[in-house]
Amino acid sequence: MVALSIISGIVVVGAFVGFYARSQHKMDLEQWTVGGRGFGVVLVWLLMAGEQYTTFTFLGASGWAYSRGGPVLYILAYQSLMYVVSFFILPQVWEVGKKHRLQTQADFFQVRYRSTYLSAFVALVGVVSLIPYLQVQLTGLGAIVEIASFGAINRTTAMIIAFALVAAFVFVSGVRGVAWVSILKDVLLLCSAVFVGVAVPYIYFGGIGRMFAATAQAKPHHLVMPGATANLGHTWYISTVLLVSLGLYMWPQFFRSQLYCSQRQHSAAQRRDHAALQHNDAPDVFRWVNRSFGFTRPA
Repeated sequence: MVALSIISGIVVVGAFVGFYARSQHKMDLEQWTVGGRGFGVVLVWLLMAGEQYTTFTFLGASGWAYSRGGPVLYILAYQSLMYVVSFFILPQVWEVGKKHRLQTQADFFQVRYRSTYLSAFVALVGVVSLIPYLQVQLTGLGAIVEIASFGAINRTTAMIIAFALVAAFVFVSGVRGVAWVSILKDVLLLCSAVFVGVAVPYIYFGGIGRMFAATAQAKPHHLVMPGATANLGHTWYISTVLLVSLGLYMWPQFFRSQLYCSQRQHSAAQRRDHAALQHNDAPDVFRWVNRSFGFTRPA
């Protein structure tokens, strides 16, 4: 009963936040798709986290770690490298999106390559790719709710309720609803991850080090490549990390939400520091870091 009450409370609060995000904003197509290009750093960051850290964070990654062991570390590698890749390509794409008032990934290809057929193909591939992605997310969500409620809410019911609520508040509030719900979701996700990462080792093993020692004793192959698999070795690891980190922004939801929604351009000084960073100018690197994180005021 306690678990069911907690889940119900989270759902109610999340739905309210999603619908409330529309308030004080006149909803047109640009507001609905890119938030009027008015998101600040915090909201863009939360939107990025909401797109990246999904039910896969709880089910997929943990399931891989339990069943396959070492190969799961590819997740840590590609999620670090994808932001390195984004540093060199996303600012330029953002400038094009701002200049031409772009709203979707297909819009970018239309403007960049002046091809309606290519734009239509990109849109079609994006929609087709998102269907199985959405199915996986809903299936994972249903499993989490069913387990967390100790079977009080079955998987199918949870999936239907989740799909209906998300579709409703996205229809009403657009990307603003997604961003504001991400605030709630990210706080809960972070608290859950910290609790599980710290509490479980200490409760069941007496510490994090002891947990890994017990794992090494019980299943030593889990801590080295290829883990519990026969073929997910170093070649697979390197190729998969490169594939995902270089190709992540081909996904339409990552491409759009992390490019078109931000509020303003970097200052001229920040753009100079970005160019200097690409030329390995160490002092300018430090200035870029300071300005990017707000430690000093841009000139």
